[in-house]
Amino acid sequence: THGPDELNPRTFVGKKGRAKKLVRGLGHLRLRDVTSDELRTYVASRRKKASGGTIGNEIKVLKSAWRWGQEEGRQFTAGLEIKWPRVLATPVREKVTPTREQVQRVLAAMEPGWARDILTCQSILGCRIRALGRLPAGDVDLRHGTVRLKCKGHDRTIRVPVEVLDILRPHVESSTGQDTVWPVSETTACRVGDEQPARVSRLTGAVRPRSGPLVLACEAAKVPRFTTHGLRRLVSNEWIAAGVNIAAYVRVLGHSPEEALKAYAAVTPEDEDSAFAKARSLQTAENVVVLAGRRS
Repeated sequence: THGPDELNPRTFVGKKGRAKKLVRGLGHLRLRDVTSDELRTYVASRRKKASGGTIGNEIKVLKSAWRWGQEEGRQFTAGLEIKWPRVLATPVREKVTPTREQVQRVLAAMEPGWARDILTCQSILGCRIRALGRLPAGDVDLRHGTVRLKCKGHDRTIRVPVEVLDILRPHVESSTGQDTVWPVSETTACRVGDEQPARVSRLTGAVRPRSGPLVLACEAAKVPRFTTHGLRRLVSNEWIAAGVNIAAYVRVLGHSPEEALKAYAAVTPEDEDSAFAKARSLQTAENVVVLAGRRS
């Protein structure tokens, strides 16, 4: 229903991959003959191999294609209303948001180099790792202290702290002829915090686990493993707690206030205790004013 020119390249590839899974599972049917029973059977069979989130995304692709057929007058399932199965996505693992002290310990456990530099920049800016991993040298203006970040349709130029410029400067100055600031491919830079697939030795057949630099640093620093998105949540929480200008928050971090409160903001027991304490202090202050008015 969408061409490669209408979507982000990675989004198009993702939708194309989901469509291939659908063809394997429902290839015996024409799109116009899809029924609710067939969909339930498909979901049940896919649950053995895929997560709820993956299956739900595949159903969304099929639903979009089916609606396109209706709009084009193909008379898909004429006279039959499909009941699209609702597949709940369950988190594979708990989202860990590190503390600032834990992040400092992890960065200290890493060897000097591009991996530590890119993670340090992210721990300050809070941007997505893809925006930094794909950062061209020409998008860093050392003279004016700005960086142009591009990711998920959010294209913006922001002013960055001096410590970020100091980290980027040597990489920018030595990046002649490179596609990105970093001396590695953009794919490698974007996967700096991922748990990579294990590799099988051709000689011995032994399985060698491959972990990203961030995973290894968390183990070395004895810190609960977190991802690069955990750094993003940390910065988001710090900005919310500091009460920064909301327009600056949206511009730098690249998401809406609604998304920040729904998906990023973490509430600790200390935050809850502080909220009740502030509410009590306000109630006490109001009662004092009321009593003073009665006395007068």
